[in-house]
Amino acid sequence: MVFFEWLAIAWRRQIVPDRLFRWSRKVLVATGLSFFLCGFLVLGVAAPAQASIHTYPETEQITMYRSRLSLRDDQELAWQTILFKRVKDGQVIDFNLRLISFPGQLELSHPQPLLVQQDSRTSWELVDETLLDPQLEWSQSSLAQYDAKPLLLNLERPIPLTMTIALNDEDRRELLVPPYVVKEWLQLQDMPLN
Repeated sequence: MVFFEWLAIAWRRQIVPDRLFRWSRKVLVATGLSFFLCGFLVLGVAAPAQASIHTYPETEQITMYRSRLSLRDDQELAWQTILFKRVKDGQVIDFNLRLISFPGQLELSHPQPLLVQQDSRTSWELVDETLLDPQLEWSQSSLAQYDAKPLLLNLERPIPLTMTIALNDEDRRELLVPPYVVKEWLQLQDMPLN
């Protein structure tokens, strides 16, 4: 009871409102600064998770450049997407897109083309080359490799793509490729052929 009486007397004498006003101003300033700092750290410092281009010398004459990233399909299953080109003596000998599902999760159908759509008017069918590569025999049910040259020769700017993958049970999965991944693919295409 004594506390409430003191609070009533202090309120009448304008002690509490002045202190309360100063205290609330300090709280608001501190809160505003906290939000600003959090926003700066999240938006200003943290970059989005992106794939990166890696260089691998396969032999003395052949170098592989690749971009690798994990994407989710329309059923929320993760896929590893690897776009790579092989260069020999300054000439591109391969430009392929490899899609890998986790083993035992899905079975891919071969040879089935990969349908890639840029918008409602622009699409490509990439040829399935999985059965042509002897290195892929061990995991043909969980991965597919496609000739990516027709796609990359016609891409002009980084806008989203939708890839439709054929499965063994005549089902299909769609992967949305965000613009920042397409931008990296275009950078991979434009890399110098040293």
